[in-house]
Amino acid sequence: MAALPFFAMPRKQVQDILVALKPQDRERVEKGLEHSRTLFDLCGKHIRKLKAHIERRLPECKYNIKKSKLAVELCYATLLVEDTEPQGIRWEFDESDYEHVFGDMYIVQTAIYLGTKIMTKDRKLSQMASYAGIKCCHVPEVKQVQDYLR
Repeated sequence: MAALPFFAMPRKQVQDILVALKPQDRERVEKGLEHSRTLFDLCGKHIRKLKAHIERRLPECKYNIKKSKLAVELCYATLLVEDTEPQGIRWEFDESDYEHVFGDMYIVQTAIYLGTKIMTKDRKLSQMASYAGIKCCHVPEVKQVQDYLR
């Protein structure tokens, strides 16, 4: 399991790591941390720009396949940039047996194109849909549905 980068860790955890280092190593790591935090701040600015760009494009996307495709690509890019989980969405690209990495994009694109809601219990799909202002209805467990039908 990969460790989180320093800039994605809680500040207290980073401070505990720094205390355990030798003074010469601590100085080098602190300089690197300053650079990492600057990059992280830049990522935050880019994320805000991506979200604003998506929001501006959405009115033109309904019933326009090319524009809805561009909007969903921006949503997916935003999801990738925001990912800080050790086995998050970026990790899925490295899994050779994971077939459905891009499937969520088609679901969100269809919802943008038709202006509809999505039924899902997938957390990342819901997150990507939220960038486009798409509401997600959460699907009940199959057992609950079977109990209801009896």
